[in-house]
Formats: sequence, structure tokens, C-alpha cells
Amino acid sequence: MKRVLQWRKVCLSFLLMCFMGTANAASYFNCLIFKPYLGVEYQYEHIKARDPYHLLLSANFQYANLFLGAKYHKNFGIEIGYYRSLKTSQNQFQFYNWGGQLASGITAAISRTSFKGFSFDWSGYYKLDPDFNVFGTLGLVTMHETLTAYATGSSDLAPAIGLLKGKNTTVPRVGGGVEYLYGHWGLRSRLFWVYTQNVKLNVTAAQAIVKTIKEKPYLQAVEATVGIFYRI
Repeated sequence: MKRVLQWRKVCLSFLLMCFMGTANAASYFNCLIFKPYLGVEYQYEHIKARDPYHLLLSANFQYANLFLGAKYHKNFGIEIGYYRSLKTSQNQFQFYNWGGQLASGITAAISRTSFKGFSFDWSGYYKLDPDFNVFGTLGLVTMHETLTAYATGSSDLAPAIGLLKGKNTTVPRVGGGVEYLYGHWGLRSRLFWVYTQNVKLNVTAAQAIVKTIKEKPYLQAVEATVGIFYRI
């Protein structure tokens, strides 16, 4: 008799857990929505370069970003974007050595750098009031760097610098922001930390001349954005 009562308690507990799980799932699915939006954004990024790349590569970049996203839940959403930067120049810097390898003469260099690529972000939202949200974001960014460098001097370093080329790299980023909603329109601002430590240059040809040239030119980056979007 006791065993029968115990099994009944187990069965009732299991049924209650199933019911609660179903109720929670139903509550989650009731929050599912589909609210697409599209917009444009201005982005400013500061990338700290490693030594001695900081003498050659620009640290500040301005981007235009076109993005398309959707909230699939009142608290979650995804977004893709395409961005391009303005070309940024750095010039009239002189090198006496590169990574410990001394140059036989002074080398002066002029460089022009730009980035373009795609982004994919997942965001979690918290509504403070009907028109104002805060959110956190995890994402990936493809960074294709276009680098053109011209160098003059009597050392082997000058032709090596001219052989440096950009390449595609995908890096993670994490950040957060705020958004203000007014009817179909919205304004937002975001702040990101971007793992540009993993951005690489194509240095194969340059290393054949100067072996101390490394493929990873950057340290961390900080990116601030402001944008406007339309909710369809």
C-alpha cells in the first residue's frame, strides 16, 4: 500500500513538473514576435597598434554602417550589417629599426588604410519604459583591411613595408547600448570592445626581406556608434 502511494506521489510530481514546464514554454512562445527594422549608423573606432606598427598604421577610423535586423522575442533580436570606412592616412614617420632589426638608413613611410566587412550581432533587451530600452550585444565582425604603404630609404625596410597587404579576418566583439523608440522610428547608441588583436596582415613577401615583421599589427579596439532605424 505504501509503495502504491509513493508511486502515486512520484507520478503526480512528474505531471506537475511537466505542466509547469509546458506553462513556462507557453509563456515564452507567447512572447515570440517578429519586428524587422533597417537603418544606418555612424561608427567611430580607435584601434591601438602594436609597436612599431603604431608609427605606420592609423589608429582612428570612421565608418558608415547599413544594417538590417529583427526582434524575434520581446527581449531578444539579431542583426546583420555591412560597413565601410573612410581611408585614413599616416605619413612622414621615420624608422630606425623594426622589431629589433636595425635599418641601415632612415626609412620614411606613407600609408593609407581602410576597412570594410560584415557584422552579425545577437542582442538581449531590457525595457525601462515603453519608449526606452537598454541592451547588451555579442557579435562577430569580418574585417577586410586595405593597406597601401609607400616607403623610401636606403635600408631593406623600405621595400618590405611596401609589400605589406591586408587580409580578411573575423573577430568577436561585445558591447551594449540604449535605444529610444518613437512610432516606427528609433534612435540608438552603442559602445563595443572589438578583439582586433587577431586581425592579421599578409606579411609573407615582407618577411622574406625583414624577418622581424609580424602578421598581427593591432591591439584592442573601442568602437562607438550612433544610428537611426525604421521599424517595419
